[in-house]
Amino acid sequence: MIMKQIDPQIQKLLELPAPDQIGMVVRDIQKSIEAYTKLFHWGPFEIFEHKYSELTYRGKPGKFRYRIALGKIGPSLQLEFIENLEGESIYTEFLRTRGEGLHHFGFLMEGIEKRIAAMKQMGIEVLQSGKRPGRAFAYMDTEPLVGTIIEYRERID
Repeated sequence: MIMKQIDPQIQKLLELPAPDQIGMVVRDIQKSIEAYTKLFHWGPFEIFEHKYSELTYRGKPGKFRYRIALGKIGPSLQLEFIENLEGESIYTEFLRTRGEGLHHFGFLMEGIEKRIAAMKQMGIEVLQSGKRPGRAFAYMDTEPLVGTIIEYRERID
């Protein structure tokens, strides 16, 4: 896809630092942890079931549950395994169309609402998002442009 000319103010909001997270969708978190730990000696991993109060999926209220496992694979890089537990989400879409594998690059940063607005001006929509006390995330539909999904994450007050 050829990108149109980008307004310099929008371009500034689209710039990203190096990713701090690689996200992978898996069917079984425990099996994935065991395989990656045994093969690559990565970890340890911590498993969490997230409970976001405000979830969206493709512009509508989200009705899904998932759990994640987080582990360090370098000084500033985190590997995230995501296992969908219930309901339709971009994770179930991914498993259906591709199977397990690389799902997104994640970026922890401030001001994600402005970045989301800039993406929307470029015609890039939010696939899925969530908020809870202290955290917010948004997966952007960047796959047609760059081959993978980009996730914005933010610590909020």
